[in-house]
Amino acid sequence: NIHTSNSKTVKTILPNVVFFGDSITDVNTNGEWAKVIENYAEFKSLKNYARGNCRWTFKSDTTYNITATNGANSGENVIWNQFNRLVDDVDNGRVETPDCIIVFAGVNDVFQNADLGDVSTVFNYQNQSTNVTTLTNLAASIRYVCELMMNTYPECQIILATPLQINNYVQVAQIMKVRDIIIE
Repeated sequence: NIHTSNSKTVKTILPNVVFFGDSITDVNTNGEWAKVIENYAEFKSLKNYARGNCRWTFKSDTTYNITATNGANSGENVIWNQFNRLVDDVDNGRVETPDCIIVFAGVNDVFQNADLGDVSTVFNYQNQSTNVTTLTNLAASIRYVCELMMNTYPECQIILATPLQINNYVQVAQIMKVRDIIIE
């Protein structure tokens, strides 16, 4: 569905879209990627749960939290809790069930020196713990949250955007490692 509005072409991508992510998606900080997408597309609904300093990787002090929405570098500010807020909003009728969840995350896992883990170990381990305080590496955290998203919203398209552009060239090699884990 394409039409012209105010001299620009607007394309409707998906009806109910949700964003998870860090500051590059958090419109309360800079949210540049979200702003570009919002200017490009129309959505039946668009909900942005992104928060600055958020990362994929659980911390040893991570706990379930659907109320802390500041951009603090804390155990509560992980993608999992953005997902928990979505589930609470859907269950309580505040947000439509998503057709698409887009996760823009990974850079803060590098900046905060998260343990990257080993993808082959995580995916060969069939009895992965559901105790989030034990999932303190990137590979395990991604697997756990992605499985939650797929099981909770099986009809939903899930898009993992690898770490987006940054201007910190010193850490490019580490960001590429995070990218490879997300892709794998």
